[in-house]
Amino acid sequence: MAVAEFTRALQDTEEIELTVTGRTTGRKTSRPVWFVQEGDALYLLPVKGSDSAWFRNVLENPTVTLSADKRTSRSGNSAIPTRWSGRTILAALRGMSG
Repeated sequence: MAVAEFTRALQDTEEIELTVTGRTTGRKTSRPVWFVQEGDALYLLPVKGSDSAWFRNVLENPTVTLSADKRTSRSGNSAIPTRWSGRTILAALRGMSG
C-alpha cells in the first residue's frame, strides 16, 4: 500500500519534498521542507512563516504532493490551521535533532 510505504519513509528522514501549484502562474514548484509527524497529521514548517510563497500557494490551492525516499503521497485536502502553531512545530523539530 502506497500510504504505508510513504509513512515508513517518513521515519527515516527529517526533510521531505513539497510540490505545490503556484497561485498566479499555475506552475508546479518543489522545495525541501522540514516536517513533524504527530499521529496521522503531518505538519510542515514554512521557514518564513505565513509569508512563505509555498504556504500562500497552499492557501490558494490545497492540493500538494509530498515525497520522501522515492515514495510519494498526494493530498487534495491540505488542512491549514487557523492559528499558526510554529512554536510547537519548532519545539518538536528541536527535539528530533537532539
